[in-house]
Amino acid sequence: MIDDIKTMFQSKSFFVFLALAFKFFLDITYAYAISPLFSYMGLVNNLNVYKLIESYILIVIMCHTIRHRVERVSDFYLMLFFVLLIIPCLSIYPFKDYSRLYMYMLIASFYTIQIFATNPKLRLSFSNKKINENFIVYIFAIIGILMFAWIIFRGGLKYLNFDFRKVYDTRREIAAVVFPGPFAYFMNWYGKIINPTLLVFCLWDRKKLGTVITLICQVFFFGFTSHKSMLFYPALVIFIAIVKGNKYTGNLMTMALAGLTFLCFIFYMITENWQPISVIVRRVFMVTADNHFRYYDAFKNMDFIYLTDKSWVFGGSLYPYKYPIQALISVIYYGHPNTWVNTGFIANGYANFGFLGMIIYSAIVGWLIGIMDEISYKKMPLWVALAITIVPMYNLLSVDLLTGLMYHGLIMSVILMLLLSKRERKVKEI
Repeated sequence: MIDDIKTMFQSKSFFVFLALAFKFFLDITYAYAISPLFSYMGLVNNLNVYKLIESYILIVIMCHTIRHRVERVSDFYLMLFFVLLIIPCLSIYPFKDYSRLYMYMLIASFYTIQIFATNPKLRLSFSNKKINENFIVYIFAIIGILMFAWIIFRGGLKYLNFDFRKVYDTRREIAAVVFPGPFAYFMNWYGKIINPTLLVFCLWDRKKLGTVITLICQVFFFGFTSHKSMLFYPALVIFIAIVKGNKYTGNLMTMALAGLTFLCFIFYMITENWQPISVIVRRVFMVTADNHFRYYDAFKNMDFIYLTDKSWVFGGSLYPYKYPIQALISVIYYGHPNTWVNTGFIANGYANFGFLGMIIYSAIVGWLIGIMDEISYKKMPLWVALAITIVPMYNLLSVDLLTGLMYHGLIMSVILMLLLSKRERKVKEI
């Protein structure tokens, strides 16, 4: 009996069932909760039944074209993009009767990522020259010491706060005083990439004292920056370390998201408390998907940006609009620039270069994932590679590609993965 259940769980058919279940729970939650509650925000119900049927057919077809077993970095991130991007977009697509052309371009972008991520001929090769592991630890430690010294030097001690209720009170002042200008990059890199990578290193080597010190540093860094996400990143690393890169992580992830969506819906139907649905289902899944289509609807009738919004590319002088792109979308759909309308790299690719931009951005992301495969395969445990890169890769679902590469540290995470792959000593995984 147990063997039969295990075999069923590991099958492709069960993955198809989970994907359809997740899509179905998103659909009923949107139809019976999100749209009635948040139609004033544009989440209306203009259901096109033909597109609804079409969306389920597309789910089944796509499930049979991707790997449901996670054996490489590329397997996991393709699964992540399919579950967190494609399925929510296919969910809102029929309910708002969105463009079929753009939906299929999203799917084409996904397959572009897959092609560039899984084609060995497109990957870079790296030397096998080893480096002393102490060099990595010393560099990370020095960066941490310099970071906290800078915070103290800039008067950051007076902003130290561990109360979640007060994190928004001084965040802007902290950013202006403690991390002005380019130092905001270092804040992001340390909290999102460098210190979490040091945590990965300590967990990999089972260094208990190092793990404790790294976690303490992260907690204090949250206290100095007032960004709650700084506490989420080490929790995510530890979770991945516990799962240990299980080859059926994709099934687990899809099942967990389907179950979470269902529980939020049932909780609302029983208690009429809409907060879990709003925070989890609406904000994480449906708003991000909706914004993808809104970027398309906005820029199909306007001039593309061509990267002119990046001041460090063209100085910002060539940007054709009054507001930043996120505020511009807010003006178009909400009538004011006060809502920061973020969305993922594919939609930003369209805003910059149209459909060609979607494909180019997707090719770059796929190529980077292929590089991660090349660096990590048989050189480090899968969970180590995922733990180092998961934060910037997840952020790509809500930021522009260039922003993700630089500000959110995607390039740095790949470099750190390369350094850890060249360690002289590898610790045998339990």
